[in-house]
Amino acid sequence: MYDKVKMSMIIEPREVLIGEETTETRTILANEINTFIGAECLTEVTNYSQSAADQGYKDREPYYLEAPDDVNTAQISSLTDARSIVIINSGCTYESSTELGDSICKLLKIMVGTEPVAYLPTNGIWYTKDDITGIDCTDIHIRTVDTDKTDNTNAGSLAAIRLICK
Repeated sequence: MYDKVKMSMIIEPREVLIGEETTETRTILANEINTFIGAECLTEVTNYSQSAADQGYKDREPYYLEAPDDVNTAQISSLTDARSIVIINSGCTYESSTELGDSICKLLKIMVGTEPVAYLPTNGIWYTKDDITGIDCTDIHIRTVDTDKTDNTNAGSLAAIRLICK
């Protein structure tokens, strides 16, 4: 029997209506889409005995990863055959692998190689999976950047939260 990681997502497209005759503001389901969009996937975990540094969690404890503000080369893990990856912007500075620092308003840039694929705001989540060939985590990098997506070597380093399953 394998452990399983279940990821679910529901998207509710919304639009804000501001009354022309009044100051009333209402938020409704966006007419152009007129529905919720949802997806769910399941990944079977075949090996969850890697190090905390590689998995992001071990023995019920998080292992935070520093997203430096001065390089684009911080690998998310040394695993080369992950089945699923979740990365979250903690919204806090990195103090140590077991401790978060102060709140910081910066984006977490995620790159494959050197190409940005996502910019996560505080509590933003990035998820990917590949149950067939696996994902090479050594080619996925993170960096702290300003909210306008520009590099800033004085930005301070975010702590990234990760869950990486093999």
